[in-house]
Amino acid sequence: MTDLINLSDASPRTVENALLGHVNANGYSYSWWSWRDEDENGTEVAGLGNVATVQTEGGGEGDGEYMHVVIRVTQGDVTRYFKKTGYHSSYGGTDWDGEIRSVWPTTKTVTVYE
Repeated sequence: MTDLINLSDASPRTVENALLGHVNANGYSYSWWSWRDEDENGTEVAGLGNVATVQTEGGGEGDGEYMHVVIRVTQGDVTRYFKKTGYHSSYGGTDWDGEIRSVWPTTKTVTVYE
């Protein structure tokens, strides 16, 4: 049985390592989480909890180089969000070389004139 990471105190790097360990242990060839799991219900990750992709940006032809993924990690009553950045090029593919960091959902009001 895998020990449970204390999600409340876990660093973003600790969470990333747990995710990559899960991906490698299950034989997936994907370079990072978002392209492996797009299920709103998430996936149970041993030692971490339920992980779901909640937002992706970029990664497709014509989207530019920048891309990111935001994941939600839930462990009992604790929920945290993490954002991982990278870039995509049509020649070189996808590179998740950016940092992973904690983020929080924020509602913003935007005024547009049409």
